[in-house]
Amino acid sequence: MRLVAATALCAIPLFAHVGSPDVFFEGEAGPYRLLVTVRTPQVIPGVAEVEIRSASPDVRQVRIVPLPITGPGAKFAPVPDLARRSERDLQFYTGSLWLMSTGSWQVRVAVDGTRGPG
Repeated sequence: MRLVAATALCAIPLFAHVGSPDVFFEGEAGPYRLLVTVRTPQVIPGVAEVEIRSASPDVRQVRIVPLPITGPGAKFAPVPDLARRSERDLQFYTGSLWLMSTGSWQVRVAVDGTRGPG
């Protein structure tokens, strides 16, 4: 019975994430390991909030840009926005991106740091 109760308690926090519109990515941008969260807007047009955490302190600059997955806009990227570095946590960056039409989108993240671009 205790095992069932412990399992049920562990399952509740996991279930709370199901159905979230947020998108998470953990991976490499060149030599930099990044954790990226994109909080999609509730309506379109709307603003997506982007959070980037670098696993290393040697990142100097992060740029973000929204692109559609397919079509002409996927090949011709606009000028990327500069993500703001947190004053309290120098490995944490945030930015806001306008999404003006519905569809499948990607957010490209470019990093520059002491180990070169990524």
